[in-house]
Amino acid sequence: MPKTKRKAIYDPAEERRKWVDHFRDRYMNMFLSKWKIEGATEEEDRYIKRALYLGGKVSAWRATDDLVIFSDFAPNGFNIYGTPLSGLPIKTMGATFFPDKPLSTYGVRNNEARGIEEPEIVLGYALPNKKSVFSQIEALVNERVEIAMTKATNRIGCKIPILLLTTPENKKALENFASDVLADEAIVSIGVTEEGGVSCVNTGIPYLLDKLEAYDQNIDGKILSILGVDNSGARKMEREVVDEVNANNALINLSSGAFETEVSGFLERVNGAFGTGFRLVDMMPKVDSFHDGEGDKEDGEGKKEDKNDEIRE
Repeated sequence: MPKTKRKAIYDPAEERRKWVDHFRDRYMNMFLSKWKIEGATEEEDRYIKRALYLGGKVSAWRATDDLVIFSDFAPNGFNIYGTPLSGLPIKTMGATFFPDKPLSTYGVRNNEARGIEEPEIVLGYALPNKKSVFSQIEALVNERVEIAMTKATNRIGCKIPILLLTTPENKKALENFASDVLADEAIVSIGVTEEGGVSCVNTGIPYLLDKLEAYDQNIDGKILSILGVDNSGARKMEREVVDEVNANNALINLSSGAFETEVSGFLERVNGAFGTGFRLVDMMPKVDSFHDGEGDKEDGEGKKEDKNDEIRE
């Protein structure tokens, strides 16, 4: 009877790929949900935000007198300040109506339907540094992946508090035993071909999951702040003084403001060029400073608490 191949219980490469996909999708979905482009169709809204999040740039141009197209572009030619003078729209989904040569930001085309001349193309970026949103958090996302992998390794290590030693003759029996342990079998056994074929030593592997979880939450908070998402609910605010909370809130607002300024400016240029009515809307309220206009707060006994000391739950 042929032997059946035992399925690997833990594949580190596959585990890493799953965590990379998980974190990238998680933060992109949160970012896309934070912003809405009014006046755009659902497809246009989703495409523009994805393009800015992943690639950091998007363009708008006329395919016909009554159709504005949004697409990625390849910059072509720059002025002395590094601003592109033209862009070549990058074809998507096999579209055949895309231009074959760069369109100029200073060039014009006649729109007979509107009876005016319009710019050939309008170019926009996600951030002032012309980088993508994801590039700002990529290193931290990779750090979360490493933490997740370390946590998985530590969990496996804690499942086997002893190190099993064996001879070549008993290696297969030991491998089957280890696989049963990793598969959480209720009962495991091991058969050896000789006395003393298996021995063990205490590994002394420390339990690190609590420390790794705290570190992971800290990294998650940093990522959310960079994305402009309020993360006060995920942080231990009772351990933070007011200045620390306000510094984090300032980072959230600055991050949101950087994206909002760039993209709103792009949409305003698109509206001015093509007579459209697009507008960027932040679906999350602005995070205010903790002590703005609040002064001292009285406790239940009428005593005033200085909020500059510490935030309490």
